[in-house]
Amino acid sequence: MLLGVSSFFLSNVGLVAYDAAQEAILNQKDPIWKTRNPSCPAAEPAKCKDPAKHAKYSIATGRVSIPFTDLPTLREDSPYATGGMAVFKNLRLQFFANQDFKVVTSTVTPDTSKEPVGDPCHAVYTYATRTLKIPKVEVPSITGTFPAITEGKPINIYEVTLQHIETNPVDLGIVQIKDATLIETIQ
Repeated sequence: MLLGVSSFFLSNVGLVAYDAAQEAILNQKDPIWKTRNPSCPAAEPAKCKDPAKHAKYSIATGRVSIPFTDLPTLREDSPYATGGMAVFKNLRLQFFANQDFKVVTSTVTPDTSKEPVGDPCHAVYTYATRTLKIPKVEVPSITGTFPAITEGKPINIYEVTLQHIETNPVDLGIVQIKDATLIETIQ
């Protein structure tokens, strides 16, 4: 009985091998290391539940408005990240060409409302991969013909990842759609 109890508590709590070599070693030491302990379910990532914090795309203006963005803080003496993050508000992306958007830097300001870094509704720029991940972007449907178009429902909500394609790490400059996944549609 003790063996059954100890194996229950020693089951995997979510381990993942870094590479094939580590997986081979773990398989030799404990063939059931991949078996997940039912007492340790996989954690669901936090989701954005506040529609007021969703980014919004306007087809009429070609602009994405992002209420809050977690950006890396930069060293004062160089354009490199310190490892810290800070919340900025009002990031705007202007449609540029093809799948490219230009960052409208004049609209970005440090947030003083005490929004916490890491809020699941915030867009997040990752310095190492040079990507901007926006958890929810509302894209309205349109009716009419240009220039007399009307935006409305249904509204598609996407999770979007943008790739920074400029070489200057200080200026976000031009970003390009890397991935967009439809999450839901509001009728």
